[in-house]
Amino acid sequence: MLYAGGSFVLMPAYEPRAYLDALAKYRCTYSHGVAAVFTMFLEHRDYLRTLDLRALRELTIGSAVVTPELMEAVECALPRVKVSESYGLTEGGSPLRAPIDGRAVPRGSPGIPAPEIELRLVDAEGNDAEEGELWIRSPYVCRGYYNEPEITRAKLTDGWLHTGDIFCKDKDGFFYFRSRVDDMFSCGGENIYPKEVENLLFGHPEVVHAVVAPVPHPVKGLVPAAMVIARAGSNVTADDLKAYCLSKGAAYSHPRFIDIVAALPLNGAGKIDRGAVAARLKAAHAAKGGV
Repeated sequence: MLYAGGSFVLMPAYEPRAYLDALAKYRCTYSHGVAAVFTMFLEHRDYLRTLDLRALRELTIGSAVVTPELMEAVECALPRVKVSESYGLTEGGSPLRAPIDGRAVPRGSPGIPAPEIELRLVDAEGNDAEEGELWIRSPYVCRGYYNEPEITRAKLTDGWLHTGDIFCKDKDGFFYFRSRVDDMFSCGGENIYPKEVENLLFGHPEVVHAVVAPVPHPVKGLVPAAMVIARAGSNVTADDLKAYCLSKGAAYSHPRFIDIVAALPLNGAGKIDRGAVAARLKAAHAAKGGV
């Protein structure tokens, strides 16, 4: 932004109303944030309607799981604003972009490889595949991790950065984020991608946010569990959400345990702290007798 001659507003911390106030006060034209930023300000729709945000043209959501339902909710709240999804990482920049030929990016995709970017999808056996871990090679990839030679050797191979993120690619070359390598788990022999179960939960009209993690099961080994934020004033129950998932998705992937909470734990970057979610779900599940 600075290189292009623009300016930006740097806030000391995120708070939904302060963020909305800054967009209005400084007549911001563009803003980017993690999914939690948008989920939280959508809880203040009445306040949002009192602000003059006519200068705002575009919002980009990234750095965490982005559901179609979240993007649609932001578009409804700000109908004149273009909403898109992005993907990037500190070590490798932002490798995916909208096509320069003008093709529209499908919902759920951050785009196609940007100029000067090489991408590979690598399966568990190290072979190129249509779905696998995203590897990046470009002038923007880091040379290594400071004072961490073992991590450098594990994450960089001949200039290729192993992102730890699982993507798939469609016939038109658009990439779609599936899960973190470490997030996927096996439930009775079936691979579970938390994002797929989260997207299923987001389809319920009473669900504001959802995070899925595995909990122990005596037969399956691990089963999906979910931490869910419901809409203010909602009477939806965990059993309601389980029944919904069973009716809409595969039986093996439905959440066996659902904890409805007021807020989700965030890390310092404003992303969902999946480690904290997993630990809390495991403890809450055990407290209920592992049912």
